Amino acid sequence: MWIDKAHKFYEEENNGSHFVFMDVWNMVRKEAKWLSYNDHNNQNKRKEMDNSNPIVDEGKDIELPRPIGQKAAKKAAFEANGKVARKAVFEAKGKERRVDELDRFEKIQNGCHANRMKVIEMQQKISNDKIEASKLSLQAAKDEKEAKLLEKESKMLEKESKMLETYSCLLKQDMSAMPDEIRAEHIAALKSLRKNYF
Repeated sequence: MWIDKAHKFYEEENNGSHFVFMDVWNMVRKEAKWLSYNDHNNQNKRKEMDNSNPIVDEGKDIELPRPIGQKAAKKAAFEANGKVARKAVFEAKGKERRVDELDRFEKIQNGCHANRMKVIEMQQKISNDKIEASKLSLQAAKDEKEAKLLEKESKMLEKESKMLETYSCLLKQDMSAMPDEIRAEHIAALKSLRKNYF
């Protein structure tokens, strides 16, 4: 029964781990060293129990008066000297001082906590502002890139429209009155424009 209780106590104290030296205990418990150790402990316990019994004299129990305790002796000494009232005043003042100190400490802690909360709020606000600024700069960069692309596309469209206008003008020209060299250049230009445009 005692061993089972000891095992439970050991498991509670050691976060559920089991006592692993039980085999060793079973091997050495009947050795002379441990038998004499246990006998010595048992004899000391018996002596203590015998000493705690009241004194018996000729079959009668004699009870000795109990000695006064330390606190009771101090109290009696203070009362004898008239120091009880002063002690009560000092204790009351000491308690008031302690309460005042605790109140001051609590106010200081509350102030520190409030300052910490302000710092945390400021850090969050700064980080939110940084995130917002980075989002805005990213959006501005995207908008700038899109604007450049649109500008480039508009230039390309303008160039293509000029080429189409030039091609249509060259198609509308009458080539019957042109000399052979100019007609050949005109046909080469039309072919080149048609190849690039279409």
